[in-house]
Amino acid sequence: MYVTVTCLCSSAVVALNYMMNILVVEDHQFFRDAVEACVKDIVQDANVLGFQTLRETQIALTQLKSNAHVILDLGLKDSSGIGTVTQIREGWPDVRILVLSAEEDLQLQHILQSHGVAGYVPKTKSVPEVREAIAAFLRGETVFDPIVGLVDGDDLEKRLARLRSLTDAQMRVLRAMADGSLNKQIAHDLGISEVTVKFHVKSVLSKLEVANRTQAVIELNTLEKYGQVK
Repeated sequence: MYVTVTCLCSSAVVALNYMMNILVVEDHQFFRDAVEACVKDIVQDANVLGFQTLRETQIALTQLKSNAHVILDLGLKDSSGIGTVTQIREGWPDVRILVLSAEEDLQLQHILQSHGVAGYVPKTKSVPEVREAIAAFLRGETVFDPIVGLVDGDDLEKRLARLRSLTDAQMRVLRAMADGSLNKQIAHDLGISEVTVKFHVKSVLSKLEVANRTQAVIELNTLEKYGQVK
């Protein structure tokens, strides 16, 4: 559906009094090109730059003096999830960020909002909706689902905190569990005893507050999409 982005016509055009630097950070070239074309149609005089990695983005932000806006996909080749946002925010706290995500996730929106992100737009939205969201972001508005403020993000934060509380050894065991390895194989691969593996598994289940190995693996797979996981 994104092919038609370059053909859209709208009155949602941003008026500029100064040069605006707009970075489109997306590792899928087709979508990146479509978003860049959309941005150029909205803000004809903007300096639009496209990147596919966090590293490239950081270098560009270092070179730009001011007034940078970042339209960001959370799944990059060298970074993913909330960690991508925090790395940009830590280095360039004044940069405004609009996240384009493949998922309609209200809890993730809630957390990103608390991290200073200016907006969140699911890629599942229609082309006109995506375009208007980008235009609103470039006008200086915040762009979130209206019901995000009604969502309690504390549960997700607590679950992420529990996962991050695992020691490095416990995380290695959990990842081995996620790969389908049994205790004997985990012990062999990690160079530890089966008794130690069993101890780590018990600790992992306790810390994650889950009942069994399957639930622990599901929790890992669910939370990894948010980033900031060991």
